[in-house]
Formats: sequence, structure tokens, C-alpha cells
Amino acid sequence: MAGIAPNVRAQITRRLDVMREQLRKAFTATGTRSIKQLKEFIILGDSRRNSSLHFLSQSNHNYVTSRTMALMNSSDGIDQKFRLHHVNGKDHLFATEKVVSDFEIINEILFRLDYPREYIPAAILATLEDEHSPYNSTSENPPNVAHWLRNGLPEEISDIIMNEIIRILRRPKWVDVEELFENANRLLGLREWKKGLRQLNLPDEGAANLVGTLAKKKRSPLLNLPEGGPANLVGTFATGARRMGGLRPGLHNLHIEGQEAVLIARLTPVLPEIGDLTLPYQSLEEYRQAAHTAMEDYENLLERIASYRRRQRNRKTRKNRK
Repeated sequence: MAGIAPNVRAQITRRLDVMREQLRKAFTATGTRSIKQLKEFIILGDSRRNSSLHFLSQSNHNYVTSRTMALMNSSDGIDQKFRLHHVNGKDHLFATEKVVSDFEIINEILFRLDYPREYIPAAILATLEDEHSPYNSTSENPPNVAHWLRNGLPEEISDIIMNEIIRILRRPKWVDVEELFENANRLLGLREWKKGLRQLNLPDEGAANLVGTLAKKKRSPLLNLPEGGPANLVGTFATGARRMGGLRPGLHNLHIEGQEAVLIARLTPVLPEIGDLTLPYQSLEEYRQAAHTAMEDYENLLERIASYRRRQRNRKTRKNRK
């Protein structure tokens, strides 16, 4: 994806930042301040208090009925959906997740189609190449990319892009919001743990190895930690299973590096996959001519729109003078 950083850490940071921002919008719309309060609102809340909220009919998912709350955008479309699912005896907040904006998908498809960039209006091209929240609408602010898609491209190319966007967004991905942030906290804690091991000049291969080393040296304050201390904690980061016996030797925990890899995999966003794209033209010359014609037609359309708006303003001005 052209606009997405290849660095995994940057992708994870972006994913978490986007979810935090979406939660902030949900808190503002519902008058809540925490995930706990938001879950209570979804169960009991009334959408009539805010036009940006809409409650969907009860749905059955894995034989569990849940209430779904939709957060609407300024174009009266659905930004994100929230609902509760029972996980290990507790209601967890789930949300649909979008990590790539429509702008990035459009730009990537244009790259894949090798669309001539000189036939993309400068304002549209700048918008496509700019950074956007995944939830920014292509029709909200000028220059309006959605309008250009419908009127500024050859019809065949426009259809390819619109069909691909619909295919990608048809099945939104649901994510456990609480587990997402819990895994982020686990990864942060694990890295702090590794940093502490290095500062003490102790091995960082894993909890089991650490215990054997500490038992021999008997000089680290870590030995004074209660049962269920760091060595045991490291073993629960990825597996979620608590080991009995606290600090004890044996190959019963993953290495720290293994734990870190599992958490990174869980936090790395799944980017949308663009399918195979086929150009509906016999030659490059035919393709470029179609793009050139579409560009000219779009510029003429913009001029007609601008002329119409000028006439409307002039009429209002004459009426006001009377």
C-alpha cells in the first residue's frame, strides 16, 4: 500500500492512534469517558440524544445476540460499528476497524494501473498523496476526490476503482478493542522487562533461563519478588496461561523474543489486499488518449459548475440591491 509505512512499528503506532481517536469520537458522541461507560451506553443508550449515533437491529453472531451501535460521519455514512461480545465470562467491546483510508486505496490502484499522473488534476493528486485518517471521507472536503472519481476518469477506470473499493470494504474486520490495548500494554511491559535485564547484565533469552541464572548467582533483587513475579509474568504475555509455581526453572515458558514476536504479530494491522487488475485497453496510446479526454471533460465540467455558481451569486446580489 503506497501510503502505508513499511515499518511494522509505525504501522502498529498508527493502528493504535486511529483506534484511540475513534474511541474519543465515540466518547464525545455518547457522553461517556471510558470503555466501561461506553459498553454500558451500548446496552442502555438512546440514539435520539445524538444524530451521529444509530442503533442497528439486534444481530446474531456465533449464537450470541448483541446490540450494535453505529457511529455516523458528516456524510451520513457509517464510520464505525461497536458491539459487545462475551469473552471468557466478560463483555468485551468489539469495533469494526479500518486502518487504510479510501484515499490510499485509490492512489494504490492508480499506481497499479499505471495511470498517467499528468492527467490527474493537481489538487486531486495532492489530496491523494496527503496523509489521511482512515475514516476521512473522499466526499467531505474540496478538492472532492469522490466527484473526480465519478467524472474525471475514463468510465472503465472509474468502474475498476469503485468495484475494488466496494470489494475491500464489503466485509469489515471486527477487532476486540480491549484485547488490542491489552496486547499493546503487554508489549510495552515486555520491552521494559528486556531493558531491565540488559541493565542488570542478565540473560534475556527467556524467563526459564533467567531463573536458573539467578539461582546460581543469588545476588539479584529480582529474587525477592513474590510468586507470580516477572519470570511467571513473561510466560503469560502471549499465552495468556498462568503457570503455577512462580519463579521456577524449566522449559515451560517461551523465550522473551518469542513472546515479543507473538505480540507484534497480534498488533500488526492487516492491510487490504488489492486484487488482480486488468486494463481494458488494447494499447498504451489508447489508454493515454482516454485519460487525456477524461481530463479535458472534467475541466469543462468544473468550468460549467463555476459559471453556474457565478450566475447564482449574481442573482442573489441583484435581489439584495432591490
